[in-house]
Amino acid sequence: MFKPRLLLDEDVRSLLADVLRQRGYDAVAAVEVGLAETEDDDVLDWAVGHERAVVSHNTKDFVRLAEQYAEKGWEHFGIIVSDRAPFRVILARLMRLLTQKEGEDLVNRLEWLQNYG
Repeated sequence: MFKPRLLLDEDVRSLLADVLRQRGYDAVAAVEVGLAETEDDDVLDWAVGHERAVVSHNTKDFVRLAEQYAEKGWEHFGIIVSDRAPFRVILARLMRLLTQKEGEDLVNRLEWLQNYG
């Protein structure tokens, strides 16, 4: 078992990565690792190469990418999508997910953060 490692897409406030790190989670924001203004498929490729789940508000594109990966039999370490909500709501939902799921639970899974609210 391993704890989920997260990459927050650039449309997610990078402050969330700071707060998660303060709580003991391995989280980085896209802007921190040089992925600002990067195409979504490249963001997911980077996450796969670094064994991280992606967290994004861009549901349309990341749901499509999850379907594409499933069709091609490609592995990813999780795609977590969320509607836009106040910071505290996103944090609370993500903390619920992180306390309920291990890293291996997210492999090749698409998770809707709204399900944890």
